[in-house]
Amino acid sequence: MADSYVFPTVRSSRSREAGVIPPRFSRFVFGGVFGLATLVAVLFTMGGGPRLPLLIVATFWGVLGIVSAIFNAIDRVPDALSSLLANVGLMRHPPGFSQIEALVAQGHYEAAAESYRMRARREAERVEATVRRAWLLAGPLGAAAQAVAELKALREPGDLSPAEDVRVGLALADLQDDRRESSGEALKELRRLLDRYPDSPYAREVRMRLEHLRRDHFPEASA
Repeated sequence: MADSYVFPTVRSSRSREAGVIPPRFSRFVFGGVFGLATLVAVLFTMGGGPRLPLLIVATFWGVLGIVSAIFNAIDRVPDALSSLLANVGLMRHPPGFSQIEALVAQGHYEAAAESYRMRARREAERVEATVRRAWLLAGPLGAAAQAVAELKALREPGDLSPAEDVRVGLALADLQDDRRESSGEALKELRRLLDRYPDSPYAREVRMRLEHLRRDHFPEASA
């Protein structure tokens, strides 16, 4: 970052040392000369002379205006591009969970669970991170009761979207189904989702889970 601020100053000082005329001074001289030429052409035409000099000067100023506008636009392109890239950087989506998944693959389950807990502090990631943490807690960390409690706590405020509510509800049902003594709770959870979202895009998935649960644990009811 330091180079980006120092470089313009060094470049301008070297230009002065080399005897290069500053661009602003050149434009001033150039404008003064052609401004004087324009005045002479106007006076010459008003004095009864031919209009050709005035037309030439007018054409020149028109062309100069177009060229100046083009170069000004070109000069602004780097700044506009830099601003765009900066905004894209500021709006960049948070990275995925690949680093945490790498911890899981290496067997660092506690570190991964803690990382998921930290990521759950982000509003946009709280549901997915909490569900993934719950699977770690219920699986390799052997804390299924804590996993269920955290999922229920996530849903308790009642501010989840339908998609988030279904995501959490299905995770709860799966965890409770894995705990054989809680199969009834899993069935209750799936029924809650189906009653709440009967015509939603998620209803088919919920019905499939419900059917599988009944077939596995309550065969007499599904017969």
